[in-house]
Amino acid sequence: MNKKVFTLSAVMAGLLFGAVAHAADTRIGVTIYKYDDNFMSVVRKAIEKDGKSAPDVQLLMNDSQNDQSKQNDQIDVLLAKGVKALAINLVDPAAAGTVIEKARGQNIPVVVLQQRAFPQSAG
Repeated sequence: MNKKVFTLSAVMAGLLFGAVAHAADTRIGVTIYKYDDNFMSVVRKAIEKDGKSAPDVQLLMNDSQNDQSKQNDQIDVLLAKGVKALAINLVDPAAAGTVIEKARGQNIPVVVLQQRAFPQSAG
């Protein structure tokens, strides 16, 4: 688990520090499928810790409460607020295409934080 958290922290640090180079007041949107998931709680805390080390970056954190519809709305709000990047832990991995297309329309990079990218096949 520590290796996964380190990798995710490295990705977020890249987003944070890459964004700082482009603007003094950079917003990065983050949506987590469920804050009280044990693993995602550790990931969220690592993201927040990394965010504090980049004072010119504002992290806009969201708990989707295991509701894809709510997460879609949160992403729409983040895009409307002018985020420079999105880090998303999807409620439903099948929604990845829709989410990525929304961001692509505004030329916003997306990092998908997913334990399992696609539903497991039956059998």
